[in-house]
Amino acid sequence: MDPNIDTYQAWMAAKPHPQAEGLPHLALLGLNLGGEAGEAIELIKKHLRDGTPIDLPHLLLELGDLMIIISSLATHYGVSMSTILELSQQKIEGRIARGTLRGSGDDR
Repeated sequence: MDPNIDTYQAWMAAKPHPQAEGLPHLALLGLNLGGEAGEAIELIKKHLRDGTPIDLPHLLLELGDLMIIISSLATHYGVSMSTILELSQQKIEGRIARGTLRGSGDDR
């Protein structure tokens, strides 16, 4: 598969997506985003708490699940994944330039 993020997004958009009866697709995506992030967090927590090696293969699968959901949300709103990456890069570069990489709040 082409590793280009927009190619991945188009590939993912062509795949069937799970549906939940009585639950709008967008709601399901939002709930899945939290759930999959939680699964990744649990793996990291156990690694830090127990001092055991990270279960990297499992973590990679959970990160892949997050990519599926993020890609699906981007497609839902008509935004390319590359646009999201560009905006994220601009945000971080701006924070570095302003010396506000640490701290809290989106507008730092």
